Amino acid sequence: MVAIISGNGLGLNLVSASTLGGGVAGNATLGSSGEKAYVNTATGNLVLQDRDDLLAGQGFDIATVRTYNSQGTLDAANG
Repeated sequence: MVAIISGNGLGLNLVSASTLGGGVAGNATLGSSGEKAYVNTATGNLVLQDRDDLLAGQGFDIATVRTYNSQGTLDAANG
């Protein structure tokens, strides 16, 4: 299922899910892979997130997360 959020932010920082403490309608998790999908009703933005790797240790865990933002630009440092 897709989580429905609202706000003027481009990503997930300044939207109802973070500023109001979880203002999300629906469950963001898709299937058994754990990929998450968010749709912003104010901007029409689609954000997909998936965790690729996880390195667990005695201290802090390290995870790599892949994110697709339908309104994002491709002029970042990583291309």
